[in-house]
Amino acid sequence: MRAPMSDRLRLMVILLLAISSEGSPSDRDEPKKKPSEQLVPVGATTALMCEPAFVSDSKATWFRDGSPVATVSNHSNAIYQNRSPTAPAAEKLPEVGFLTIFNVSKEDQGTYWCRRETDGQFGEVFNLQVAFLDVPTDFHITLSSKHPKTGESFYAHCPIPEGFPTPRITWTVNEMPMSHVSSDFEVFANGTLHLPRMSFHHFGTLECRALNFAGKAIARTFVSSRELHPQMESIQMESIGNSLRGSFHSACFMFLMGCLATCACVLIYLLGVVCLMRRRPRLTLRPTWWSRGDPALAPGFRKAVVPLPDCFANARMLSPA
Repeated sequence: MRAPMSDRLRLMVILLLAISSEGSPSDRDEPKKKPSEQLVPVGATTALMCEPAFVSDSKATWFRDGSPVATVSNHSNAIYQNRSPTAPAAEKLPEVGFLTIFNVSKEDQGTYWCRRETDGQFGEVFNLQVAFLDVPTDFHITLSSKHPKTGESFYAHCPIPEGFPTPRITWTVNEMPMSHVSSDFEVFANGTLHLPRMSFHHFGTLECRALNFAGKAIARTFVSSRELHPQMESIQMESIGNSLRGSFHSACFMFLMGCLATCACVLIYLLGVVCLMRRRPRLTLRPTWWSRGDPALAPGFRKAVVPLPDCFANARMLSPA
């Protein structure tokens, strides 16, 4: 009785060792390396490369979450689910074993890898994450008061759309960031804006933006106060008067500056003319002091004096016959 029992125990131990050494099929078909994260927005196109490079004419199989989806080689690529691109590609991929996914959708999220058929070696492992932003049709801002008063607390709620990564909520007033307008505002995790004390700078177009990698959603509303209407009119009239007075003063100042510059130019011109007239010699018929000292250099015409030869000097003048 003991011999058969011992043989059975030995057989069971041998079978257990064989099963543990071989491992489960899922362990053999899945890679052990850590996947690399890849974030792709909805509707985009991505390409996954089978690495390491192929040798000779080997083939490889692409898997998604353990299920085969395509077969490639060292001179051919594959298109996931034979999808057609919505727009022509700017550059053509080389035929070296890429898996191209057109029009990425949320259902394409998963883990992708390739395995060579020759030696069973695994390539790079990709954890494909799909970024999306689902904006509801009733995406709008909810106010705690439609016409808040200055000095009171104010709340504005902006719903956070569903998306991945989680959208980030930002607030602006009159196209200016809230941080430039107020220093004591708060934005809660659910997208609600809290202003402890309303002021004149908080009135106007209030805008909420939900942003993530896939896109953005914008909601706007106008915040006004009834008590500020007469103040706004008086402020507007006062600002118009100030602007007109400032324009008049600036115009007068520029006119006076122009007159001053014109007068300066005329004065400089006259001074230059006077200086040039003084330096230029004056034309006159009166002889100068050095010409008056010698009679021969006196002005006017003089008879030429020519010396005569000796034969004519002693000759007498013959009277005419």
